[in-house]
Amino acid sequence: MFWRWCVHASDDSSCRLPPAAIGASHYDLNVSEITNETVNTIEATLRDVERALERLRSGNYRTCQVCNTPIDEADLIANPTLANCDAHPELA
Repeated sequence: MFWRWCVHASDDSSCRLPPAAIGASHYDLNVSEITNETVNTIEATLRDVERALERLRSGNYRTCQVCNTPIDEADLIANPTLANCDAHPELA
């Protein structure tokens, strides 16, 4: 069974995700190909984004959660959900 993600059912141009968003060379997503690992990865990413947004709201987004030093801007550009500096990568 194939599913398409639609914002407006009457507008086919908005009913598809870009291929990169689903990791496929086509726009249709075969639901039977979604594994528990895929779901777990998506949920973990969502949790990371939610935590980053909370740090942004609280004013400590650019600060290492372990040592309170600033996180390098280039590192945040590469990974916007980064919570720790280079000295504490294992705790990210």
